[in-house]
Amino acid sequence: MSSKFVKLYKKHKLRIILVKKKSQFLIYNKFLNIKNNCIYMEHIIDSHLKNNKAIEHVYNILRKYNFVVNTVFYHELYNMSLNNCLIISVGGDGTILDINSFLHSNNYLLGINSDPKRSMGIFCAANYNNFEIVLNNILIGNIVSNPIMRICAFLNNKELPFYALNDVLISSNSPAGVSKYILKFNNMSERQISSGVWISTAAGSSGALFSAGGEMQSFIDNRLQFRVREPYSVNQKKYNIISGFINKLNYLEVISVMSNGKIFFDGPNRTLRFPIGSCLRLQLSSDVINIFITDNMKERRNKNISK
Repeated sequence: MSSKFVKLYKKHKLRIILVKKKSQFLIYNKFLNIKNNCIYMEHIIDSHLKNNKAIEHVYNILRKYNFVVNTVFYHELYNMSLNNCLIISVGGDGTILDINSFLHSNNYLLGINSDPKRSMGIFCAANYNNFEIVLNNILIGNIVSNPIMRICAFLNNKELPFYALNDVLISSNSPAGVSKYILKFNNMSERQISSGVWISTAAGSSGALFSAGGEMQSFIDNRLQFRVREPYSVNQKKYNIISGFINKLNYLEVISVMSNGKIFFDGPNRTLRFPIGSCLRLQLSSDVINIFITDNMKERRNKNISK
């Protein structure tokens, strides 16, 4: 995969799309009193300025390497051809999760963390200070892209038109609500009550699923992982299906026994109703996403988990 990328670069067939984060300041500016000298306002303004500075810095370095650069917000990717592209995301993990919906196996993604003090940047290979070093190592083949698995979902036997890069949560639509469902996995079926079910990619396994007691996998593990969170067993009966790994040969099926069920894909912004009787099947997608991963990313991920 990396050799193909380097060949595209050497043949001058590589296009660069620089995707910039829309900061909280830009989103909420008209609702905010910027004269209010509170800590939160300082946080929003400082993050906005760092983000702008990072975008300008990355753009200038790309022009230094004689790349033609198209700078966009993520929603503008709707109308663009992304074949033979290096998509560079400047922001944090949230920006990459937004971009993920548009990407396929023939794209390459490089994450730049514009504000490392405030953003974990699990999917980010570089930051303001080391971007040029990382870019140069990518262009000569020292840093390679890795195919990262995503979650493919079928709702009532209809494939959904997007993939989850991080995780999927099935639960009640209320944080205080009880989740009721039937879980089916490896020829087992069980009716359960809990606060929900996490299904995570290997790359996303260091997040919410890990906090719920799951196992952290390597970025390139080709399995998904699921875990029931806060199971409630009637009469202290233990459930048989609490956690497991989903490979290319199996899948997880969830049938809703809730009138107010909801499915969350990669956070709170992409959701679907999951009413009683609905059936959701989750499995590995054959359409991977190619992300540049450094040794530093792996070390930083392990360090954050060990704290």
